[in-house]
Amino acid sequence: MLAEVLWPEAMDLRVDRINVVEETLVVIAHGTQEMAHCPACQERSSRIHSQYRRCPADLPCVGYRVQLNLSVPRFFCDNTACSRCTFAAKFPILLQPYARRTTRLRHQQGQVGFAVSAETGSSLLGILGMLTSPDTLIRLVRQTPETSVETPRVLGIDDWAKRKGQSYGTILVDLEKHVVVDLLVERSAESVSRWLQEHPGVEIVSRDRGTEYIEGVTAGAGHALQIADRFHLFQNITDVVRKMLKKRTKKLREAAHQVAQELQAEANSQIEPDSEAVSSPKESEQPTLNEIRFAEVKALQAKGWSRRAVAGHLNMDRRTVGNYFSAKSYPKRQPGWQSTSKATPYIPYLVQRWEDGCQTVTELYDDLVAQGFSGHYMSVYRTMQKLLKDGKINQVAAAVSISIPNLSVTAATWLLIHTDDRLDDDQRRLRDKLCEISQDIKLAHSLVQSFCRLLRERQSDQLDSWLEKAEQCGIDVFRGFASGLRKDYAAVKAALTYEWSQGQVEGQVNRLKLIKREMYGRANFDLLRKKVIGAPMLC
Repeated sequence: MLAEVLWPEAMDLRVDRINVVEETLVVIAHGTQEMAHCPACQERSSRIHSQYRRCPADLPCVGYRVQLNLSVPRFFCDNTACSRCTFAAKFPILLQPYARRTTRLRHQQGQVGFAVSAETGSSLLGILGMLTSPDTLIRLVRQTPETSVETPRVLGIDDWAKRKGQSYGTILVDLEKHVVVDLLVERSAESVSRWLQEHPGVEIVSRDRGTEYIEGVTAGAGHALQIADRFHLFQNITDVVRKMLKKRTKKLREAAHQVAQELQAEANSQIEPDSEAVSSPKESEQPTLNEIRFAEVKALQAKGWSRRAVAGHLNMDRRTVGNYFSAKSYPKRQPGWQSTSKATPYIPYLVQRWEDGCQTVTELYDDLVAQGFSGHYMSVYRTMQKLLKDGKINQVAAAVSISIPNLSVTAATWLLIHTDDRLDDDQRRLRDKLCEISQDIKLAHSLVQSFCRLLRERQSDQLDSWLEKAEQCGIDVFRGFASGLRKDYAAVKAALTYEWSQGQVEGQVNRLKLIKREMYGRANFDLLRKKVIGAPMLC
């Protein structure tokens, strides 16, 4: 019964018996063809010449590897004009000529070759009883016939990194069918133009604002509607803001310092310092260990010791000794820029709740969450560690806990780009202080917000007005950005009119990256292209 199910007579064979040899099922069978056609002259023959053996591997069964021991009949060719005297019978459903594995086994191994890397696939197939080598899996993938892909009506174009920062290729995606159409070996206008000319019929092209793709699409499909991707436009305006803020870092520090001072004043106004907790002048005047080492270094320097000798004698780093040699007095550390904890604005409330009898961090954390606190439990825990001394609130620590926030160019860009609903109270306060200190930043914030609103709401009718404001704002980077949009005006206008974007193209690029990484270096362009666009189906 099992033999009839696994090897039906439709495969032109009959199973004689099945032997178990170690962990392998050896299926002894013979071909049932009574006649066959000569492959050279197509003459039909029923005269058997002899039998020969083929031993291909087959799909595993009930935990056993399977190997066929197949007797194949060989026929005479009775056509005297034919160049062949004999020919072997064929099994088109089960087995290809000269194959060492059945078609169905080859199909399953090929599926695994497409799904995972060659090394991983070889290990997996060994466990499943379908032994094969990594090289064989790669050959199966390369031998897969490519499926014909119709020319897409809506095409998405983007680049992908062969070697990041060095060489790039181009990916083409059918945005309507959500499939990769083709991979190009290079990122150039010539390759894109050539592909579009070879595949006429593209009506809409979604792209970024790279020069290569603008020129390539224009040359290859000048009639097609070009759409600039909205996400890339958002990236462009973000880069513009970052460039502007890099030239105004002093304004960022000034705004951060002023906000820190305001928070400091608010915290100190709610907390009365405890005179007993304040250290005495004698304690504060006591020299630190580093100050003592500095004095020792200067004493040895006065005696004529070298830096190397001092470093060896005092077991200190030579760079530190060098800094002490050149300094006239102990170089005290300046207060640095530190990140403000999310629990910092709640310090007055934490102090009050602790003094009211709520003296567990869990209860304090739950109270803060009820008030809208979005930070982590550990943030509250560390804050209370700094505030407590011998189980009591250290009023000095509570009064000076407001640190100067770290406002980098990236952080400031984030503040200007996002809307109020994405910012908390402290972030909005810092953003408003930036706009108050610098009129350029205030104007940039207005331009950025209006441009992002154009993208989100697709206000194509407001584009011209925004371009005029950007060109007249007096900020060089914004004027340059507006000039670039003017050159690509039609595509930008289309981005605010049509729904097509590069979203799924970016997804396909991520898929390509995943495939490339899991191939562990065996990702030549032809093989990578097969795995990305080739159908995982073997004949």
